[in-house]
Amino acid sequence: MKNAKEIFLYGLAGLATLCFFALLVIVFFVPLPEPNKEIALLLLGNFAAIVTMIYSYFFGSSKGSSDKTEAMNKAAEELARNTVIKSTEETVSKTN
Repeated sequence: MKNAKEIFLYGLAGLATLCFFALLVIVFFVPLPEPNKEIALLLLGNFAAIVTMIYSYFFGSSKGSSDKTEAMNKAAEELARNTVIKSTEETVSKTN
C-alpha cells in the first residue's frame, strides 16, 4: 500500500492535470474578454510547464531514483536493526 506522501503526490499531480485541461477547454471554447484572454493564455502556459514537470518526475528517472533511495534507506535501517540485535545478543551471551 502506498504511503500518505505518495497518495498526496498522485492527487496533486492529478489536480494539476485536471486544471490544465479545464483551462485548455476554457481558452478554446469560452469567449473571453480581451484582457482576460492574455491572462488565461499565460496561465495555460504555466500549467503546461507544470504538467510537463509532473510527467517528467513520474515517468522519468527522478521517480526511479526516488524509489532506489527509499529502498536503500530501508536496507540500511534493516542492517542497523540487525546489527543492534546481534550486538545485544553477543553482550547478553558474554555476561552469562
